[in-house]
Amino acid sequence: MESIRRGLRALSDLDGPRLESVIDELQRIQPEFQRLGERCRAEAEVRTAEPTVTSS
Repeated sequence: MESIRRGLRALSDLDGPRLESVIDELQRIQPEFQRLGERCRAEAEVRTAEPTVTSS
């Protein structure tokens, strides 16, 4: 999130070199975000696929 904040500040300041640096950083960490997103989706599917027991 801090990288995104820095990118938005660079964009609002029209600071091209700093924005390029932030974009490079985000591209480097993108595979990790993708891996974590896939893991979250897989865990969510497992949790929602489990039957729930309700008492009447």
